[in-house]
Parts: sequence; structure tokens; C-alpha cells
Amino acid sequence: MNICFFSIVTYWHGLKGGMDLHGKQLLEGLSARGHRVIVISTKHPSSKEYEEVDGIRFYYLKNTTFGSSRRGWKRESKKKYLEILRTEKIDITVSQSRAGYSIAGLSRKMNIPLVTIFHGYETMIFFSILKQVLNFKTDYWQLIKSLLATCYYTLFQEYPLLFYSTMMVAVSEKVREVMSRRLPGITSRMNVINYGIDLKIFDFSEETRSRGREMLGISEKEKVILFLSLISKQKGADIAIKAFRELSNDNSLRLIIGGAGEYLKGAKDLAKQYGLESRIIFPGFIPNEEAPLYYNASDIFIFPTLRLESFGIVIAEAMACKRPVIASRIGSIPYVIDDGIDGVLIEPGDYRGLAEQIKKILYDYAYSEKIAQNAYAKARSRFDIEKMIRETIQTFENARNAPIRD
Repeated sequence: MNICFFSIVTYWHGLKGGMDLHGKQLLEGLSARGHRVIVISTKHPSSKEYEEVDGIRFYYLKNTTFGSSRRGWKRESKKKYLEILRTEKIDITVSQSRAGYSIAGLSRKMNIPLVTIFHGYETMIFFSILKQVLNFKTDYWQLIKSLLATCYYTLFQEYPLLFYSTMMVAVSEKVREVMSRRLPGITSRMNVINYGIDLKIFDFSEETRSRGREMLGISEKEKVILFLSLISKQKGADIAIKAFRELSNDNSLRLIIGGAGEYLKGAKDLAKQYGLESRIIFPGFIPNEEAPLYYNASDIFIFPTLRLESFGIVIAEAMACKRPVIASRIGSIPYVIDDGIDGVLIEPGDYRGLAEQIKKILYDYAYSEKIAQNAYAKARSRFDIEKMIRETIQTFENARNAPIRD
């Protein structure tokens, strides 16, 4: 197939988040299987306008704003799409979230199937910021701006894609559930395909655990709690530190706050305020290929996010490394974790509840082992990257064979 992707940002812009990594893995997987892939995206920070990587062709549109689906994106992306169509046959057009709204109607007119991959939904962002504001008691103006943006993007970008897409992919059951309420009758056109992870990289081994602990200077007698994410006000680093303070009487415990972001200094300041800076490790940004060292070195993974996560790829990675996970009961996370079976759910913002569950897992070996084994089995059956790529290709094929809707 000749496939044209619309993506506001990409891994090749220098971004390393879950959605960016998903896009990278999917594009590389398609290219490796012989599909020709073209990507239309926003301006590159280095001002490059074109590159080809592993057979994938990237067009970075200079008259757009990096990371924005406005400010020239609609005009320039549509213009580039028509330019490509003058010389090449496109079998499938793919919109990563809202990126393809500019050509949704055009694609139908030209009889080219459109597949939209929904990584979340606009109201998710608003309610995530609402929880952030309630937790930190600041950023009220940001909440108002988010509400206005949510209304605009939902009406003028999400709805055209819901209406015109031949097929759609939701990255979790929660995303499909929410999007299906947006427009009646679309459920039959929307498949759930979870994010995939490379199970050859994300796995448990004693050798990897030893290397990780040696690298971090942690002895086998110490118990390690790991938090790994973008360090923002929504992701719960402060809640992880507050829970750790509740456990601070146990000198055998260490906490790792892995990741980088706008709240990193705030998290470090909070650790210092509580007198815990000597027991909390801040390694900064952790590349994907190094993450298994941290998962394996830990005894438990926590993700007390306030954000309405569309999936939570770090949860799947930790499960694949046979780590028991405690995460917030929010967004799509309850669709990833079966509470008390292959993970533990807590109420968002409840740092005392988080501390209690950490103690239970760390000191009840039978319970911890059951959670870890079940998590490992689920990760290998549901979150394999090969499964994700295979099911996505099948969705593209189904879209090619489906009649274009009037």
C-alpha cells in the first residue's frame, strides 16, 4: 500500500512521548513490511523541509507552526497533499488524531479511504487540566483557555474526522467509548488497537536487574519504587513524593523519579522541602532503550497521574518487565489494569492510599508475585508491538475494501 500520514508532530521532530513513540514504531513497522509511507507534518525545529529515514518520506511544512494544527496547517497540509496526489497514487490516508481534519472531506471526494487513529479526545485534555488546577490550586486562566480550545477543536477538527473517516482506530476501549458518544452509529467503523511495545526489549531478567541496580548504586537490600513519565503537573510526580514521605520511616526504601519536563524543578524542590533529596533519585530523561534497566531495577512501579490517560504506555512497559503496578483509576487506565488481579488502582490524588498500597505490595510477597505474574501474562498477550502493527494493517485493508460513504 501507498500510505500518506498526517501528523502534527513526530518522533523525528525530537519528541519522545508515548504518542510519538507509537507513531515511530508504526511507521517503521509499515515500511519494514514493504509499504510505502509518506508523512506530512509541521515545521521542523531545525528548519529542514524534507528527509527520508528507513524508507519513510517526511515533509515538514515550512509555512506552519511546529506542533500547531492551526496557523497555516490546514492550508499548507492540504496543498502538500494535492501536490503529492498529482504524481503518486495514494491507497490510504491516515490521520494521527486531529492532524488530517484539513483533508477529511477532500479524501472522500477523491475516493481515497481515510483512517483516523484517535489517541485520545479533546475533553480529556480539559478534564486533565481541571484535576491539575484542583490539585495545585493554581493555573485557573489555563483552565479557561483549555475549555475554549476544547470546544473549538471538538467542533471543527474532531467532528469532521468522525464523520468522514472510512475506518477509525481507538487506542483503548475508553477512547472508543467516549468517541462513540460523539456521533451515533460510528462504533462499527472504530476498532480498538492498544499501543504496542517491543517485548524483546521490555522483559524481565535477573541480569538486567543487577545491571540496573549497579548503575544506580542501589543494593539488593533496598526496595525501589519507580515513577517514570513526563514530569508535568498532571502526571503525579508530586503525589509520588508525598506518598514516599508517608513511608519515610523505612530507611530501606528508595524512590526514582524518572523523566524530564516543566515540573522537574518543582519535584526536586518538593523532595528537598521534605528532607528526602538523599533518598530520591532524579536521573532525568530516560531513553526508551534504557527504560528496561529502570523497570527491572525497581520492585514496584507507580503512576499516580491526574491526567485522563488515553492508554498509559509506561504501565504496559512495566507489566512486560514483570513489575507490580499501582496507578490512578482515571481515563483508560482501568481498561488496562484489572484492579487487584494484574495491578492496583487508587483514586487520583490520594497519596495516602498510594502509600498504603505500596506497603501492601512490598511486604506481602504472595500478593505481589500474583500481581506481577498476571501483569506479565497480560502484557505478552495484549501489548505486543507485532500485534499492534498486524491489526493496524488489517484495518487499513478493511478501509480499502469498504465502500466510500456518501
